[in-house]
Amino acid sequence: MPARGTNVSVGMAARIWRRDKGMCAYCGGAGGEVDHVVPRKYGGPTTPANLVISCRSCNHKKKGRLDMDWTTRGISALIAAGEDTSWMDDFHPRPYA
Repeated sequence: MPARGTNVSVGMAARIWRRDKGMCAYCGGAGGEVDHVVPRKYGGPTTPANLVISCRSCNHKKKGRLDMDWTTRGISALIAAGEDTSWMDDFHPRPYA
């Protein structure tokens, strides 16, 4: 079971863990954490369509950035898992200071 952040319920973390088969969405290695593809600080929701399993290394490299390379890898994993990512079509990140 992945370590969970204070904003991800145990049930949600377990659902994401099962969906992603415990594998990191970014590198394909063994995962251990739940990560927001679009970070919360930019308005990313805590929903299955924005959460992936991440290994500690990738999660710490990505941090809270809205970086195209990391985001593209996360979105690709969500689509492969069958999640509806259409909410991202009109998503405009809120400014972060």
